[in-house]
Amino acid sequence: LQDGEEVLVSAASTTTTTVPPGTEVQVSDPPETIGYGVAGQLTAYSGVLENGGVVPGTLNISAAGFYFSDAGDGTLVCEIPGTSGTIEYTTGAWMISLGGSDIEDGAPIEATYVYIP
Repeated sequence: LQDGEEVLVSAASTTTTTVPPGTEVQVSDPPETIGYGVAGQLTAYSGVLENGGVVPGTLNISAAGFYFSDAGDGTLVCEIPGTSGTIEYTTGAWMISLGGSDIEDGAPIEATYVYIP
């Protein structure tokens, strides 16, 4: 990415962010596996991304048909009613709630995001 370049951060949203001049950024590619489903046990998951310094508006988490996108203000949104999530950009700490649903045992939970190393 070039200094000052605007980046489309989610195909599901029109959120863009501007990279400050002189800032080096990295993209988590391939997606980072951040957890696995535990059938019948968990309806909420949390953890810490491998990299902190997440650029606001860039995190996307997928978990067995649940797709969360970063609203750019620390909240993660999903189109499925009752779901919610958060991201702490500095540390990379995240949490998603599946609204009382669970996902199949062993299903990967994956994240893509842009971060400042």
